[in-house]
Amino acid sequence: MVIGRTRLIIRLTPSRIEVAVVSGRRVREAKRVPIRHHDWEEAWVDGLSSYDSALAGLLRALGVSSGANADVLYSSPATVSEVRLIAGDRESAPDAARLALLERVSGAGHDHIAAATALDIEAADEGVSVVLATSDGDPHAQAVFAWIARSGCKLGQMIPEQALRLRHAAQQLAACDQEDRVACYLGERTMILMCGGKGKLRSIRSIDFGYALLSEAYARGMRSESDDAADQAGGQQDSLERLFKSGIPAKSQAAAERDALRRVMPLLQPVLQRYCIEIKQTIRFGMPGLESTPSHVYFTGPGAAIPRLCASIAENIDVFADIDPEWQNFDPKAVAPPGGLEHVLLAHPTGQTHIIPTIVAEQSAAKRISAGIRTGALCAALALAGEGATLYAKQRELDGAIRSTQGVLESVRVHREQSEQAVRMAASIDRALDATSSRIGVQPDWFAIVAELSALVAEPVTIEDVRGFQERGESVLSVVGSISIDPDAPAGAGLPALMSTFKASPLFADVQLGTTNLYQTESGPAKRFVLRAFPYTFTAGQLVDGAHGPNAEIEP
Repeated sequence: MVIGRTRLIIRLTPSRIEVAVVSGRRVREAKRVPIRHHDWEEAWVDGLSSYDSALAGLLRALGVSSGANADVLYSSPATVSEVRLIAGDRESAPDAARLALLERVSGAGHDHIAAATALDIEAADEGVSVVLATSDGDPHAQAVFAWIARSGCKLGQMIPEQALRLRHAAQQLAACDQEDRVACYLGERTMILMCGGKGKLRSIRSIDFGYALLSEAYARGMRSESDDAADQAGGQQDSLERLFKSGIPAKSQAAAERDALRRVMPLLQPVLQRYCIEIKQTIRFGMPGLESTPSHVYFTGPGAAIPRLCASIAENIDVFADIDPEWQNFDPKAVAPPGGLEHVLLAHPTGQTHIIPTIVAEQSAAKRISAGIRTGALCAALALAGEGATLYAKQRELDGAIRSTQGVLESVRVHREQSEQAVRMAASIDRALDATSSRIGVQPDWFAIVAELSALVAEPVTIEDVRGFQERGESVLSVVGSISIDPDAPAGAGLPALMSTFKASPLFADVQLGTTNLYQTESGPAKRFVLRAFPYTFTAGQLVDGAHGPNAEIEP
């Protein structure tokens, strides 16, 4: 039995479930079980519960005990992965790519989550970053999380297969010594067309179209040879092995083999035609900057091992086919074969673009906050005791969600109640503010006016009386005072200067001088005056917002 925190790589594809036991950076043992492609969509609707027994059986066969760490390579009906050439630096480009991808998939009918990473590859154009972005529906991501939790394993990374495949294909192309090489990756359910080399990537396009369609054509052709369809089909794996053994029928094949494949070729032709159209159109319109049409196409991926497939494609698009020798001996029966995605992940275990379900993100955030509270000072712990209790309750909810998907529904309900309570509180505040405004109407900011008055009045002015009142619906500030008259003062001094100071204040819309009269004091002549100022008014909401208030600062 495999003991303790063993590391696993679990693959979930539309055709199979694989589990590989990892030691260091190599696969020690691996097993797989086939699944029916026709059940794929329904399995996701059921939260992958129909695959529980298959995964449990693989873990038992490998002797894996509960608690093993599992990285998951998977595909789902909503997974989207793409490499984008984004104008901008490596820091800002991933956010732009992630938001662009979310905008593109937002019409799928449910919430999506996305991640993006800038690749260590230069773009052919300056000022452009190469970014890998991937997204999935949050319900699908949570289904994978719950599926792994039900198996007794601990989830590590959730990486969409297409994201890892795109990253590896782009990096391999950029690492080649040939400039502007045109490469075609032939996968089971995807085809990647790229152009680049010498550390740079010019263009890349991924199409959800792979040699699985050729395998299905083989299966239908074999079934047509006999009424005993079940015996002739031999299952999905048999048709796949037959494809990699016999390949694309050719005149040079033995007569017996040609006769056996005579009903397969008409079914293969539409698939081959689609391959040729996609590659030819991409070379013509999707690879800007190429000086001329390439004479060679470099074929890579497991599909390159299908006999005569690459040659047939190259012949129909008028190019020469160069086949990657690493894939020429690919064995479709092998589990976790050399060059497969398991080995790609082991060679680069960190830095991958992975999907984080919302429930996992919330749980991680709660644990980080709890750890911060525990390490805080005693006074902070006392002050946040109530919050700590709330966080603990939330953490208990999240832990319960690992054991049962019912916790997800409970979390949604609590969030909805809190949102509704916040909306009700905001509405109450708005109603109170409207009631206050309707009662007191518009008013001057008397606190600011008093502060302004003390700043504006200085010797030789003496204020005798200040009053604020409403007159015919208009706010009025009446100031009664006196000012000493200096015969030697320059023109414009005294009362005219005071009027100018008031008019320059931002708090008053207008200032008027009322009655004045001269009188004699012990220190000399003086003038008594009445000054009427009309201050600006504000609603109650403006005063509450803090634009003006008792603590407002008055600019000189």
